Amino acid sequence: MKALLKLICTEFQKLHRRRKVLFMLLASLIMPIISLVYFCTHRDVLTDMGLYKQAIFSFNVFLILPALLGILSATIAYNERANDVLKQLWIIPIKKGSFLVSKWFVTLVFSLAFMIVSILFTVSMGLFLNLLSFDVQLIGFVFLTGVKAAVILSISNLPILAAALVSKGYLAPCCLSIIYAFLGFIFASISPYIIPSASAIIYISHDLPDVIFPHPYEPVSVIMCFTVWALLSIIFALKGMERE
Repeated sequence: MKALLKLICTEFQKLHRRRKVLFMLLASLIMPIISLVYFCTHRDVLTDMGLYKQAIFSFNVFLILPALLGILSATIAYNERANDVLKQLWIIPIKKGSFLVSKWFVTLVFSLAFMIVSILFTVSMGLFLNLLSFDVQLIGFVFLTGVKAAVILSISNLPILAAALVSKGYLAPCCLSIIYAFLGFIFASISPYIIPSASAIIYISHDLPDVIFPHPYEPVSVIMCFTVWALLSIIFALKGMERE
């Protein structure tokens, strides 16, 4: 456990030097800014929940964050390979399972930070612009839903993280993450329990009022989808790293 914690701390020390990650985090403000501007000029259709859904739980969780998690995965995996760090780690030796967990933990923290920044900005600016009422219960619901969304999206990113750790390039995992995010958006309305990115959308949306999908929310199917893909991703990543 101490070795794993040390590995995680090392990951964040390396991440601290990458300004690209900060710019990626700023993308969490895109949908809140667009939504605030829209509702400032369309107050007749404004509701608190409507603003929260559009600012935080629309394209933020459907496309932007899933794509960024994939790009982050490609970034943290490629830098290790490009600098021949992997070979040194296996000599130490570092357990490949711990290495995989440390990388996933980075994506989890980024996902949480992305959602929290998005929520705090939306709430603070919404109150400042008199677009939101100070409803503590609703704000708590939005915060809890955002945290759950962050966790589930980081888990749904496991296939992309596995591909990034095995891939020798940087561009391919980035492109794959964008395709994966769009497929999740498409399959959420067609067949949501085939890939985790689609199941994540269904899971996040089922608690939100007035969000309707053609397929009903099936918790067992969501769990099965995530379990199967997570296991396959872990096996794929570990087998791929063994060939290094």
